Amino acid sequence: MMKKIKSYIFVLGLAMLVAGSCDKFKDALNTSEIELVSITIKLQTTLELSSEPLSIVLENSSEGVKIEKKFNPLQGVVIDKLIPGTYNIVISGITEDKEGNRYFLSGSKIRRHILKDGDMETIAVGGARAGDLIFKEVYYCGSTNWTTNGIWFRDQFYEFYNNSQKIIYLDGIHFANLEPSGADAGQPAIWPAEDGEKYVYAQHVWKFPGKGRDFPLAPGESAIVAQYAVNHKLPLFNPDSPVDLSKAEFEATMNSSMAPAQLPEAYRMVYVYNYANATSTITGFQWLVAVGGGAYVIFSPKPGDNWDPVGNPNWRTRNLATTSSAQSAKIPIEYVLDAVEFGSSEAAKSYKRVRGVLDAGMVYMPIKESAWGPGNTYIGHGAVRKKVGENADGTPIIQDTNNSTEDFIRVNDGTEAAPVWNYGLVPQIRRFGAKMPSWSWSLQ
Repeated sequence: MMKKIKSYIFVLGLAMLVAGSCDKFKDALNTSEIELVSITIKLQTTLELSSEPLSIVLENSSEGVKIEKKFNPLQGVVIDKLIPGTYNIVISGITEDKEGNRYFLSGSKIRRHILKDGDMETIAVGGARAGDLIFKEVYYCGSTNWTTNGIWFRDQFYEFYNNSQKIIYLDGIHFANLEPSGADAGQPAIWPAEDGEKYVYAQHVWKFPGKGRDFPLAPGESAIVAQYAVNHKLPLFNPDSPVDLSKAEFEATMNSSMAPAQLPEAYRMVYVYNYANATSTITGFQWLVAVGGGAYVIFSPKPGDNWDPVGNPNWRTRNLATTSSAQSAKIPIEYVLDAVEFGSSEAAKSYKRVRGVLDAGMVYMPIKESAWGPGNTYIGHGAVRKKVGENADGTPIIQDTNNSTEDFIRVNDGTEAAPVWNYGLVPQIRRFGAKMPSWSWSLQ
């Protein structure tokens, strides 16, 4: 039976003006007067909304305008006097159903032109229960050898954390990075119109090994997936790398026979799909995701769907913005357990790869000096989700509101040690007291 879609209408405007931004806008239009506008936003959701406040953010990055406001979704809110322009609109917050289950709500509309008074827009707002299996920490930007000015990108890693109160079996859970590699104006993706907003699209897909109950992850435990499970601080690699991944539980190496100094103990992730040739094979050994910021999902296919992008062409498609014949794997959004997105800059938020109902935000690394000059690649920075509490055993409760902008810490706040050249967050596995699983090879 189809769920009845409930619509909540809010009149949104703005009582905040930025004089400098307004002046810039006037100059751009070569006019002496700007007529301020308002917009009515209609939220579309299948969830019951509580009286807990939701947050709405309207951001016009070109004019330097950012409006943030809390509102009661049961009463609505009236705001007016918006500077005409192009805005990214993000709605997020928490609601609770009658059974006491808490859901993180999120939805967005990207690059929305608001040019006339009394405009209207509908934004789909989805909800996910407080994340169970989540990305806790991600390190992707690589590091610099400051003696040789060489670069090192094989020290990327991903931390998968059990943020629930139940055992989660990793066996068969999938993990993917999305198309396109980077989020920027040069390569915004275009997908077939008939797909609607039902999918995210993957370049490379992996899954955890196991027969069903081989890799239990208890509450408060995390498992590390390394691109390359070695101590990257060794002279053989990069003495200035921030991470020792020699005790990572899993390794995502495409062709282990080609990898130098392979660590034999790490469990191997199972390679599922390669968008370049629509197979589960690849000729190289390294799995390198964008050092400028990738987008990632954890997902679990429904058994009855027979999800198989290799064997069934209906589960793959082209990015129509390119001439490439590469076929990205189609992942239904209802499969997704967690999604995070990283970009190169604030402007990259306008070219998101993750649907707003899964992740309404984006994280990017701060600019710093590297071997290639000032930038935010090869600088040894990482990002970790915020700790919002502790379980009885001292393990952390991690924030997951489906908004990476709000959920992640990316800048060193003085509580973490950092080299003088790096004021960003130094990557660290099992930060905040997360535990290692009992089956980790390093405990055997």
